[in-house]
Amino acid sequence: MLRRTLITAAAVLLSTAIAGCGFQLRGQLDVPEHLRQLTLVQTQNNPRLLGSMIETLRQNQLQISAEAPWRLVLQRVTEDRRTVTLDRRARVDEYELGLTVEFLVTDASGKPVLNSQRLRTERVYTYDANAETAADEQEQLLRQEMSDDLARQIVTRYLRIPATP
Repeated sequence: MLRRTLITAAAVLLSTAIAGCGFQLRGQLDVPEHLRQLTLVQTQNNPRLLGSMIETLRQNQLQISAEAPWRLVLQRVTEDRRTVTLDRRARVDEYELGLTVEFLVTDASGKPVLNSQRLRTERVYTYDANAETAADEQEQLLRQEMSDDLARQIVTRYLRIPATP
């Protein structure tokens, strides 16, 4: 009986500590009312990042609307890949993938409320020339993960815009 009481008390204490520190599941952001609607503009075609942005906005109950008071503009998206290491026979052993996004937020009239910002993420993966299909799939998965990561970072920065007086 004492053991059960201690376990219950520990569970209550742990859940209180987690709730008190502001813990939230990834992707669950606190969205202020004045930021619930936005227009999403992409000046360069990057379907992977656009899909990640739409999904991240949807997960956080943000509505995309042409008549929204805010415009989130994805200005420039750059993907790159470079060789990081070579093996003894001078064949590629590891690649580094990079994804860079430049974006800004304006009000409906086009006045910047969040100046142009640049975010970058990188991933390194081991390349196996003997399993090229698997390596290509791994690269595509990493690129999707990178897009998802930058989409979360963009939305987090968007949510820091203060309410207009």
